[in-house]
Amino acid sequence: MPFVLGLLGGVAIALATVLIEHSRIEFGRYALYGNGAFAVPAVGVPLALYAGWTELARSHAERARRVAVALFTAGLYSGIGAWSPLEVVLFPQSSVERLADAIPGLLLQGILWVLPPALVAALVWWIYTKIPLTPLTLVVGYLIGMPFALVFGIVTMGTLAGTAVAHGLSVVTPRARTAIGALVVALALVATFGVPLLVLGPGGGAPPRGGAP
Repeated sequence: MPFVLGLLGGVAIALATVLIEHSRIEFGRYALYGNGAFAVPAVGVPLALYAGWTELARSHAERARRVAVALFTAGLYSGIGAWSPLEVVLFPQSSVERLADAIPGLLLQGILWVLPPALVAALVWWIYTKIPLTPLTLVVGYLIGMPFALVFGIVTMGTLAGTAVAHGLSVVTPRARTAIGALVVALALVATFGVPLLVLGPGGGAPPRGGAP
């Protein structure tokens, strides 16, 4: 079941990415289509890791927890890989393009978008088991990855997810865990758009219109 949950989450992220990539969604001079669609996994993957890992950690004992988290992550990895086949099926570039041409993407997308953030998140989560969980340490955890957002965004994705998991396991109510999920989305959006805008100025927060991967 954890693998299936991760798989469904990954496929949902992949499908949303492909659809937005080929859309014409734009805000002023900024566009979400083309390269702008990368915002979807940049936000969706840390949110999925947080939601999946937190729920599985709460519902499993220590040893079973590790297996469940690993299975969920493997499912998310596999689901994100659907990005390339979905691209070929929904938006073929030519009449001769075949589904087999997308097979390398089944592995590549997970390597790019899931494996590094998951490893960073696991490390951060482990660190929080060794230090006091206080408002200060949580603020540090949520913000420590922001300087990497411009060049190594996968690090930022991992620090957000790992901190959120530790935070989510410390609260009791579903409402509080939902609020943490909303915080993950907000901070991931800041990392994806706000940090480039701050560093690069106008035009740095998102690809210009017509940007293509």
